[in-house]
Amino acid sequence: MTAVEFLGNATLVLFEPTGEAWHPADDSDPSAGHWTARLDGDVPLQVGGRLTFGIDVDSAYLFEPDSGLARPREEAMAAVPA
Repeated sequence: MTAVEFLGNATLVLFEPTGEAWHPADDSDPSAGHWTARLDGDVPLQVGGRLTFGIDVDSAYLFEPDSGLARPREEAMAAVPA
């Protein structure tokens, strides 16, 4: 985990997923290649810790790296390498 922000009712976690990137990272953006997870507010976390995440793709929002616009789920999932 790169950053942890406690918001009371939720905790935001900025992390860098393992595996191959889906798109080339932009070196000018310090958060490029990082993902954000929103967890319950009472999850005890600290920067540098490790978590295992699962993704409910029906609840995921995926965005175009160039425009920042959200992609329809069906279109985004079709673009994910198998």
